[in-house]
Amino acid sequence: MLEFSKILLRLSKFLILGFFLLSVGISCAPEGKPADNTNKNIIVLTPEIAEIVCALDASNMIEAVTRECDFPRVLKTKTQVGSFSTPDIEKIISLQPDLVFVSGLEQEIVKNKLSKLSTKVYQFYPNTVDSLLRTINKIGKLIDKEKAADSLVKHLQHKLNQINIPKNKPTVYFEVYKNPLMTATGESYVGDVIRKSGGINTFASLARDYCRVPAERVIKANPDVIIISYS
Repeated sequence: MLEFSKILLRLSKFLILGFFLLSVGISCAPEGKPADNTNKNIIVLTPEIAEIVCALDASNMIEAVTRECDFPRVLKTKTQVGSFSTPDIEKIISLQPDLVFVSGLEQEIVKNKLSKLSTKVYQFYPNTVDSLLRTINKIGKLIDKEKAADSLVKHLQHKLNQINIPKNKPTVYFEVYKNPLMTATGESYVGDVIRKSGGINTFASLARDYCRVPAERVIKANPDVIIISYS
């Protein structure tokens, strides 16, 4: 039991590092720093991209966000343009943004609608830790924060290189949601974090990156570690 507790603690630390890499970056850029002189007007429709922009000390460029974008705290002061799944297209257009940042999956439709209205839309959907780092660099170029992006990527890469993979790799079941039960496969960002952390994803291969799974299969798999990602 003691050995299991050690594995759980070790893996949890690694996963926390993976999921909150951006939080580490944000902590390096105090909210109280003066705004730069850029005139870019950005609308961000997805939380992870909003965090990246803030981590690059560019929160002052963000004009509006969806209501799920609530970290860091400065995002709560921004104009809201609906939710992640149903953003308010008319309100977005009325704000006349220079750039709109969206994610993948259900926001693909939003991207297409905005593109038809001659809005500059950029889509980011990193599904690995490495692609997340590349995304930071791409966003840095788009908002004229290349030096900040390069510095953040190097800092995060250094943190990743410090991870010590455990000799006895625990099996991991990551629960995305409970009703219905949903998990993350090896092809998802979560799956890559588990792999880089030294864990073995219990459901590495399923039909989609984030997929339903029967409770009976979870019980039969009997994972060493269970991680719950929702409240």
